[in-house]
Amino acid sequence: MTAIHFLLRLYEKEVIGYELAFAKVKILERVGRYHPDIIRDVLRKIGEGREDKMAVLSLRLSKKEVEKIEEIARKENKKKGEVARSLLSYGWIFLNLKRYKEGKISLETLAKELELSVSETIDLLAEYGVTSPISYDDYLEGLETLKQLS
Repeated sequence: MTAIHFLLRLYEKEVIGYELAFAKVKILERVGRYHPDIIRDVLRKIGEGREDKMAVLSLRLSKKEVEKIEEIARKENKKKGEVARSLLSYGWIFLNLKRYKEGKISLETLAKELELSVSETIDLLAEYGVTSPISYDDYLEGLETLKQLS
């Protein structure tokens, strides 16, 4: 593995940040050891998705909440940050499933919120046993209204 590819890997694994990776590639470019196309490709890869990098959020957690995160991290052999992000993701899914079940959002809105297709969303609802908040009678009534409007 060459130095420039090792540098790229360190950046991708988030061992080093954007500024340091960019500066080091620029140094390698000045040395002239690498072909300009390689330098350009590595700089492009370093710059890609930069706006998608994770933000830092500071929040206060109770001792019990921290202990739960640490327990899950230990059991799943993950970092605490990964566990916290995973729990937030599951919480987002749960919140939206609950809103759908209560009839506060439509199937289409649920799919958009979860960034899934409608068919994937229906599969998810079935997996978690969530039924439609609309009764069969309401469905028939809506269908009849739609026919009258057409």
